Amino acid sequence: MKKITKFLLMLVAVMLSSGVMLAQLQISDLEKQMIQNFQPKELGDGSGEILPLNVDAATPITTFPFFDDFESGAWSPYTEPFYGTESNATIASGEGNESDYAAMLEGDSYLGFYHTLDCAVSIANNKPAHNAGINMTVVPSGEPGDLTLRFDYDLFWSFANYYSAFRVTVNGTPIVDMNGVSCFKSASAGGEGYRQIVFDLSAYAGATFDLQIDFVGKYYRNYYQGGDAMIVDNLEIFYLATGDFSVDVTADGAPLAGATVGIEDINEFVTDATGHVDFIGLETGDYELYAFKDGMSYATQVATILPFGVTQVDFDLSPPVMVINPLVIIETLNPNEYLTTFIGIQNIGAGDLFWTAEIVYPVLGVNENYPKYGISKVDISYGSVSNPLAFDRSAAGDVINGIEGTRALGDVIQEFIPSGNDPWGTAWDGEFIYLTNPWSNGNIIHQYNLDGSATGYTINASFGGSWIGDMASNGTVLYCCNVGGDNAIKVVDIAT
Repeated sequence: MKKITKFLLMLVAVMLSSGVMLAQLQISDLEKQMIQNFQPKELGDGSGEILPLNVDAATPITTFPFFDDFESGAWSPYTEPFYGTESNATIASGEGNESDYAAMLEGDSYLGFYHTLDCAVSIANNKPAHNAGINMTVVPSGEPGDLTLRFDYDLFWSFANYYSAFRVTVNGTPIVDMNGVSCFKSASAGGEGYRQIVFDLSAYAGATFDLQIDFVGKYYRNYYQGGDAMIVDNLEIFYLATGDFSVDVTADGAPLAGATVGIEDINEFVTDATGHVDFIGLETGDYELYAFKDGMSYATQVATILPFGVTQVDFDLSPPVMVINPLVIIETLNPNEYLTTFIGIQNIGAGDLFWTAEIVYPVLGVNENYPKYGISKVDISYGSVSNPLAFDRSAAGDVINGIEGTRALGDVIQEFIPSGNDPWGTAWDGEFIYLTNPWSNGNIIHQYNLDGSATGYTINASFGGSWIGDMASNGTVLYCCNVGGDNAIKVVDIAT
């Protein structure tokens, strides 16, 4: 019977005057191609109760708060579905907001759909065939608070965003949400994700009224892209008990003007000359408030809105005062030593102190003007504990120079006896030690490793004197004292 009805509607559509058809928007070529092979959806499969259009009023809602998450998998007597010949209203599995079931309102076929960009005109002109929704009868109880409707929803469309739309009506008249909007479409074919929408029903709380979620859609869910459908979940009707926050902000004991006080996703205000702001008409519950001002502290705290009450919240944004002692550390470290010391950081202000520190190592190149002590540059080696040259030398077995210091000027750091030699003159080029021995052949310079073993490399430095005495090096040459002969300082190239 359903398919025969559709066939008759199609004939009627063909017979409509051309003037009516020209008043509508044209469909796309892709949609025209898909219509050629259109298969209607078998409405009602596994969806629970199917009811005729213009059903009797739902069982009145008399107890609040009222809540329906549709997880029973079937319509409750309080949420009565309705739909037309080209639409459907079902309880659908897999569509819930972080749950399984949700109410799904959808179109079905292209037959008889009126195309217009105007949201309200689309709903009005596509009734009753493409109209589906949820009908409720509300009997207000008169308890304190503002009677409120709230639900989660997502909205989809197939070929154009004017193919699906919805509104909420009271006694057949559209009402606006908390943002002043009365007719709703989706910006994305695949939906924009579940959103929460809220309507103030307090103007109707004096008598029984009919409440309706009113949807129109052309095609069924997922026919193309998201299809033309609306998903409704977590439907609530309740008396909203509200309260206020009274906030005062001070710093160093005085009111702080110009401070920002806010609640994320709700609102943000700037304190007046007395350091005061108010948050009016908030729903009962816990909120995290924050307050800040440039040059002052940043603070947060959690406070509770009580029904019809005023909660006092106080912020102290007094700035912290940071004291660092000592500001400078000067220590002399010998080879194979590292320094363990401390820097004291204290907050003597009233505000909380947050800080970070960074160690910046000097980047030094060769500077020909600074004193040479056997090496021509400063080397910094980075690495892990296993690297004996790394800054973290806890595995290197070093002698620790602590806060008080463990070595004095003149302390012996390291000693060894060079094999086969009695040192007289010595020098270090940054890698090797060079020695001369006047008791054997004083004109031969011997090269040694730091552990006292000879490398086997020697330099003949015979300049007509008795021997080579003291030496120094800049890493490239040796400066040699020629004892006897001309008693001159000889410059010897180490490599040649």
